[in-house]
Amino acid sequence: MKLPEDIEKQILNYLQKKVIFIHENKQYKEGVLILFSIKDFYLNFTISCDRKERKVFEIPFPFECRFRKHYMEFDYHLSHLSKGIHDISSCLKMMPIPRKKKFYNTNVVLSALS
Repeated sequence: MKLPEDIEKQILNYLQKKVIFIHENKQYKEGVLILFSIKDFYLNFTISCDRKERKVFEIPFPFECRFRKHYMEFDYHLSHLSKGIHDISSCLKMMPIPRKKKFYNTNVVLSALS
């Protein structure tokens, strides 16, 4: 798991740039990244879709985060939460699947557009 400071340092590279958030191979959000903050267990993003409209949305803090040259990947798979410990992994698999959890066992990609 990456520290919040590491994630924040990487996201600072995307400020004032046009970005796209991709979830399950579909465009989730797109716009110019204006503001970013970490609050409790969430990453809060403010994006400007056009000059007058700003949208604020939040995603949960990821279990794992991978930094690449042109994008960041936030991983919400349970396998990263258990860190490969079999006992924890098997307990997590036996828990009921939560309903209406958008990011459960998926990835979200933050990418800068050229």
